Amino acid sequence: MALPLKFSDDILDRYLFEAIVYLKEHWFDADTGIVAAVLVDPAGNVAFGVGCQESDGVYSHAEKNAIDAYEMKYGHAPIEDSVMVITLSPCVTSSRRRLGESCSNRLAAANISRTHYGVLDSGQGLPHATEHPD
Repeated sequence: MALPLKFSDDILDRYLFEAIVYLKEHWFDADTGIVAAVLVDPAGNVAFGVGCQESDGVYSHAEKNAIDAYEMKYGHAPIEDSVMVITLSPCVTSSRRRLGESCSNRLAAANISRTHYGVLDSGQGLPHATEHPD
């Protein structure tokens, strides 16, 4: 078993860069949105997700897609003390244009102990229990 990662800001910034690269690689896929996320657990397991349009203006957010990718890849929910690194801060409000609950609520329910994001979505307010790089 791998040793647990220490999630320093430098490590999280590296994952943020990887999320941006992942988004660039999928930019021309049909219905890809402008947000990417990477879910990292303490053992170093990772899963990526991008926001995408599912149907008629309804979007599946990058955070949801990263959690789904993690569960599909590893066969279980994220383990305790996992971190979500996102290019844009997670949504905190309800929306009829999003599949399911807010990303902030979804992260709290999925053993995500910390979020690290590149840009604050000022229209959403400050997400609960998140950190923004200085």
